[in-house]
Amino acid sequence: MRGKAFDSSAMFFAAFAASTWTVTTQYSSSIDLKAADIDEFNPGTVKFVMTGATSGGSATILLALQDSADNSTFNAVTPMGITSAAIAFDDAQWRDGLRFTLPMTGLRRYVRLAVTVGTAVLTAGVVNAGLVK
Repeated sequence: MRGKAFDSSAMFFAAFAASTWTVTTQYSSSIDLKAADIDEFNPGTVKFVMTGATSGGSATILLALQDSADNSTFNAVTPMGITSAAIAFDDAQWRDGLRFTLPMTGLRRYVRLAVTVGTAVLTAGVVNAGLVK
């Protein structure tokens, strides 16, 4: 089965070094949904992939989608429940990549990911995350 390729104009994280992530919340680049030509019939799927991850302990990761009208003030998108549970970084879900579809309506113009690392720092790994159709 073929996977969808990332479009460079719709990347949240592009080969980002996870080893810089401490026990805090990291924010991705934002994507302008108008520029990405998002439509309500095919809003797209967010794909988050972390490869080669290691931790100084038993790190957990919480992934949340945020939106903004002005690309400055972001709020969590909660009506659709687009927030993962805290997942251990070595869980099979990370190896396979996390995916979720954007809501068909109600999103403001800009979206980004908030990635909260808990328990222990990440010491290695590469993160790629983007919007695919």
